[in-house]
Amino acid sequence: MKWETKERGSTGRLSTAGIGELIQEVERLCGNNPFTAEVILLLKNAYEQHPHLSAATRELVLTLFGDQGLLVIDADRSTLKKLFAHVISEELTLHPSFEIVNSTTERLAHHYKTQLSPREINLFYLDEGLRERIVKDEKGHYHVLNTDLDFSREFILNLVEKQPERFSPNVVLRPLYQETILPNIAYVGGPGEIAYWMQLKEIFAHYNVFFPMLVPRNNALILPARPLEKFINLGFERKDVFRSFDDLSKQWLSAQEDLSSGIHASSEKMQELYNELTLLFTKADPTLAASVQGEKKCSMDLKI
Repeated sequence: MKWETKERGSTGRLSTAGIGELIQEVERLCGNNPFTAEVILLLKNAYEQHPHLSAATRELVLTLFGDQGLLVIDADRSTLKKLFAHVISEELTLHPSFEIVNSTTERLAHHYKTQLSPREINLFYLDEGLRERIVKDEKGHYHVLNTDLDFSREFILNLVEKQPERFSPNVVLRPLYQETILPNIAYVGGPGEIAYWMQLKEIFAHYNVFFPMLVPRNNALILPARPLEKFINLGFERKDVFRSFDDLSKQWLSAQEDLSSGIHASSEKMQELYNELTLLFTKADPTLAASVQGEKKCSMDLKI
């Protein structure tokens, strides 16, 4: 079940036209359950009464949680984007995030998996039905990808000043924008999210924006009894469930002496066979030797 739409551009600006068909499908799947009518009414009041997805979703969540003090901010507003205009201008002209994030990422690489890679310009250009990356050529002109839009430096900086809502931060600058318009004391996230935010810490320092405390989210893993028993019977400990499948496979194979010795013996025979094939193919056509060696490398990649 999904919403079929030909709309393009920023998600929040997508038209809700046609979403009624999805609501009908939801109603059909819910059947005569006790809360079906209530849920469908909520969806219709939100998504059939508002022209754009952002306003419709805001209506829905406020209906559900508004009485609990929920605050919803439309980050696409021009007044909020103006607070970020100086960052947009500097990103377009000096590209500080590219160098800063790459430098931070290099220092973190020994301890954390890289979650994002910055571009020279980490901004999108927005218009009706349009959300595309901005790139700069060697002459200093700015292009909007997949369009004919081409801006001079003077024009695009003037646009930032007068219509900052035309620009949207990508994944590199989005947290900085979020914390600029609505600062937080702490950010709670999973392992990948924490590593992602750590890559951006020096960007916050560069713009003197408060960097929230990073709080690892509590995690729990529920292991069914029978699968866990089989796992332990294979020679593993409970803590091994956090290791990669490749590591576990290699450990298990290494523990199988008969299998291990058999694979090593077969591996030696395969090497001899590939060496013989290399000689035969070389006699027919010397250029084929590289292909045989390539096949040999692929076949011998399994290491016990």
